[in-house]
Amino acid sequence: PPRGCETIAVRTAAEMNDAMRARVTDSDVVVMVAAVADYRPRRAASAKIKKSEAALTLELERTDDILAGLAGARGRRMLIGFAAETDDLRANAVKKLACKGLDLIVANAVGAADRGFDASMNSALLIDAAGNERESGLVSKDELADRIWDEAQRLRSSRNRAIREA
Repeated sequence: PPRGCETIAVRTAAEMNDAMRARVTDSDVVVMVAAVADYRPRRAASAKIKKSEAALTLELERTDDILAGLAGARGRRMLIGFAAETDDLRANAVKKLACKGLDLIVANAVGAADRGFDASMNSALLIDAAGNERESGLVSKDELADRIWDEAQRLRSSRNRAIREA
């Protein structure tokens, strides 16, 4: 775990949701980098499912959307989400930004060999709630993290300035 950070161990999406809701009021900025799981098995087996010749069908149900659920308890908190997309990067990111009530979304195209999950480099499109966009270009993941944090600080400063002037 990163030094100076509280770590809460969870085993399920429901436990993560409970942990986030219990701590959101203590936060100034909430950054959710990925969904823990979008779906879970509808029924859990009570014992090992033995291999057989028969086909197996697994029914799934949606999990709660933790980030969207936090929007209702946000107060002045800034919410930042991520969108890993395989197509229509901008359109899908803008939709997710609005649907989840985010202040900032960090969208990146996944699937390219030179960037993303299995590479040391990445690129992202940062879109804020006002529709302002910034492209990172292909940069190291550390540089991208710095740019995301800089954007969060810029947005927070703008918000605080607007509150003081109101």
